[in-house]
Amino acid sequence: MSKRKDLLVIAIFIFVFVFGVLVPAQSYKFGDFANYYTSAKILVEGKFSNEIYDVYKFNQEVKNCGIEDEYVSFIPFPPTTPFYFLPLTFFEPYEAKFLWNLFNFFLLFWVLVRISSFYKKDFTLSFFVALLCFIPLRNNFYIGQTYIFLLFLLTETFLAYQKEKRVLASILLSLSILLKITPAILLFHFLLKKDFKSIFCTLTFCLVLSGLTLFAVDFEIYKFYLTEILPRASQGFLQNPFSWSFQSFDVLLKNLFLKDSLLNPNPFVESLLWLSVLSALFKGTFFSLTFLQNKNLEVSENVKFVSWLTLSLLISSTSATYHFVILLLPLLVLCYENLKEEKESEVIFVLLFSFILFTLPYSWFSSFPDFLKIPRFWVLICVFMFFVKPVKFKNYAFVKVAFALFFLSPFLFRQITTDTAKPFFSEEKELLAYKISEENGYLFAHFLNFKGEVEKEFLGEKFTATDSLQVESNQIFLNKRQLTNSKGRNSQPFWLDEKTIVFLSERGRGVGFPTVYKLELK
Repeated sequence: MSKRKDLLVIAIFIFVFVFGVLVPAQSYKFGDFANYYTSAKILVEGKFSNEIYDVYKFNQEVKNCGIEDEYVSFIPFPPTTPFYFLPLTFFEPYEAKFLWNLFNFFLLFWVLVRISSFYKKDFTLSFFVALLCFIPLRNNFYIGQTYIFLLFLLTETFLAYQKEKRVLASILLSLSILLKITPAILLFHFLLKKDFKSIFCTLTFCLVLSGLTLFAVDFEIYKFYLTEILPRASQGFLQNPFSWSFQSFDVLLKNLFLKDSLLNPNPFVESLLWLSVLSALFKGTFFSLTFLQNKNLEVSENVKFVSWLTLSLLISSTSATYHFVILLLPLLVLCYENLKEEKESEVIFVLLFSFILFTLPYSWFSSFPDFLKIPRFWVLICVFMFFVKPVKFKNYAFVKVAFALFFLSPFLFRQITTDTAKPFFSEEKELLAYKISEENGYLFAHFLNFKGEVEKEFLGEKFTATDSLQVESNQIFLNKRQLTNSKGRNSQPFWLDEKTIVFLSERGRGVGFPTVYKLELK
């Protein structure tokens, strides 16, 4: 009877995902798969450079690969990402996406079987939870994302670590980190267990594997990623950092306390201090809860391991539905552990909240007060709390350290800009401005829209000045006098009149998404 039930569940799963996901995904846009495929093509052709993080130039390469009417951005992927997709460069884009999705379908099937086998249970629960996770999984297939592949790597890391295969677990974790940075949070789990061997092995494999890529990727690209891309991307400065689509506590704080003349002109209160303190308090609190969880002897070692993955989703500056594919592993582990303890009611409630998390459209809350515009975040907190059992607070030194580290974060939020430059246009234009050009004595700004099309806007008549403008260290100078002082790159300065310059700037925006600014000189 049990085998028949397993076969029935598997048959339903295959039918739903083949005809409800894999087949429709082929007629959907390429989405993020265009990032992976194009970057791998650029790598094969020997053109891999810092320009891969130039959104306009990268989209030109996307078109050269035969992918039309698509806007993508390689930010914030690390330089190691294209290496995972090298085998797909032998195929045309549509064929490559189909093969990638087919590969991920088998990986998903493998993950569900592996977790069920680990707990020596039938497949019913695993495949049922996967069906609850239908929307995140569907979106992953539709845009050719990497989160099912990452789920596979993390599942195998979990299984290897629990079976005391520490070196294998370190290799798999390093592969996960080089694909997406966030799995590095598991190093905290190793640290609390005083498993310094696993920490050493993981970091060593990361360095060795990254070092091997230097035969094809210049070290300057890694330096640029670590100094320019990663710090700002980790703070949520991707494209429009105020977009409610990110559904995170970080985006709530930005909308409340960070002012941008175009993207967020009317914050509740303009205060970087409040933004920093509340961000530190939030992250410090949930880090400490996870630390305490890992010291609780009543909690299964399996749950302790996966609780870090849930935490990584909770404290992330950005969020998308396909990110929740990673939550499939923690959910399965938590459900199987609770069933062992005959806590069926907890299983029902955690799956109910998870289903709400996966399906709730945040657009329903667009007219609500700001703190209610991030419903997925509040539901995710509810899901996270199922992983944290109540424990009496003790004088744990590591909790103090956690709070201390996160309360240092206000010093990381230095003043984003101290000059008086203002946006040239009174309202937000297209996706990004990639060039200011001179044509017959007039200045024009060139914009890229969401369809990958170019549009041009008139700026004014070019003024010819005797003093030339220079760009050094991403700031604009005039005769060695620094004119701009902002986070993000400033470039392409031109004189508009004897006291005004126009230029491109990424201030308050994601790396690679500048717009036109003007600065009145005193």
